[in-house]
Parts: sequence; structure tokens; C-alpha cells
Amino acid sequence: MDKSVKRIIMLIAILIIIAVILVIIINILSSNKNKNENTTNEDNNVIYEEELSKARDEVVGAKTETSRIKAYVGQYFSCLEEKDYQKAYDMLFDNFKNNYFTSLEQFEQYVVDKYPDNIVLNYTDIDREGYIYIASVDVIDGLNISNSFTQRIVVKENALNEFNISFQMD
Repeated sequence: MDKSVKRIIMLIAILIIIAVILVIIINILSSNKNKNENTTNEDNNVIYEEELSKARDEVVGAKTETSRIKAYVGQYFSCLEEKDYQKAYDMLFDNFKNNYFTSLEQFEQYVVDKYPDNIVLNYTDIDREGYIYIASVDVIDGLNISNSFTQRIVVKENALNEFNISFQMD
């Protein structure tokens, strides 16, 4: 082989190595960019949740005792209606969960069997007994009013917008 062919082969090899190095650098840079975007999105979500929580606390704090209890019960039933069973389950008293729903799956099955998909609430009475509140609530099926029932909901307000719930089992 003459020198010009060797140089061409050498040049092609160098160009291939440079191309591979460029591809690796581009992949690393785009990977870091995605990580930064994810971190930024996660940070933004945390900030949003904190601001939402503060705003909710301000609104709930300005309410009367009865209005706060209605808001708590409403939050619980909103979770059921939105099928956010984990969040609703987390609102329950620990002893209540231990006695009736030892798993999220048991709770979810109870909710599916008991409650309509479209829930309308009518508060008939809210009483305070010591540090707990007992709300009598008509749970109305928004699509079939004849499929309605009354249930007693027990709420313990631990702090502003921090509460636990249990309810009458039948």
C-alpha cells in the first residue's frame, strides 16, 4: 500500500472516532438536560403544593368550626369520587383502619360497593363531642336519588387542615 491510501484509511478512522465521541457527548448533554428539567419540574411541583397548602390553610382558617368540618368531610368524599383511594385511606383514623380495613384493597372494595360514583352531600347535623365532631350526612347518588343513605362521619381536627376521619359502618 502506498502512503496516500494509508493516510486516507487513517483519516477515515480518525473521523469515525471523532463522530463516536460527538455522539457520546451529545447523549451525555441531553441526558443532563432531561435530568435538570425533571428536577426543575419536581421542584416546581413541590413549590406549587406548598403554595396550595398555604392557601387552603388560609381559607380553612377563616371558616367557622362547622364550615371547617364540612370542608374536611367534603375533601374526603372528593377523594372517593375521584377514586383517589390512597389519599382517602390516609385520612382515616389508624384504629379505625386496623379494625375495619387492614389493607387499601379492603377499603377500596368497601367504597366501590357502598358509595355511588356521583356523590352529592347534604349535611343534616354537626355536633361537637369533646375533641371530635360528628356529622350526619345524607350521601345522595347524583344520578339516582333513590340510591341515597344517611351516614355519620366522625372527624377529629388535629390542627388546621389536618384531620382524621372515621364513619358509621353498617
